[in-house]
Amino acid sequence: MNQSKQERIRITEELKNLVETNGFTFHLTSLGLPATTMILNRPSDIENVDDSMLLDLFKSVGSLTSKEDLFRRLKVNRLVEMAKRLECNKLFTAEDQNSLAVKLMTCVAHGRGEQMGSEVVRTVIKKPALVVVKKIAL
Repeated sequence: MNQSKQERIRITEELKNLVETNGFTFHLTSLGLPATTMILNRPSDIENVDDSMLLDLFKSVGSLTSKEDLFRRLKVNRLVEMAKRLECNKLFTAEDQNSLAVKLMTCVAHGRGEQMGSEVVRTVIKKPALVVVKKIAL
């Protein structure tokens, strides 16, 4: 969120080229978009996204851990929405040490310590017509 739109477009263009060079289809979205217009056609479309409401939402959240938890939840929800819209039946995600730490702290802070085990092991979350597989990146 601290990058200029031009920097985000440049990085996204590089990512798009890398993904397509390796034979994969590239899809782009922004958390600042409503669910009805979720998929952007090209990286330069980032210029037209109004992030002000999203920025205000993050500014209203106090701690860094809470902000990371909010970002994770928004990101996972968007990934699941896009996967359904694109008619994907599998969605693979990777967890790093930071995201695992945020999940563990969030579980403890919200009184959901009993769910910590399912947050740190390799898990498959089954939703109707969609399987989300979480892989731990070490």
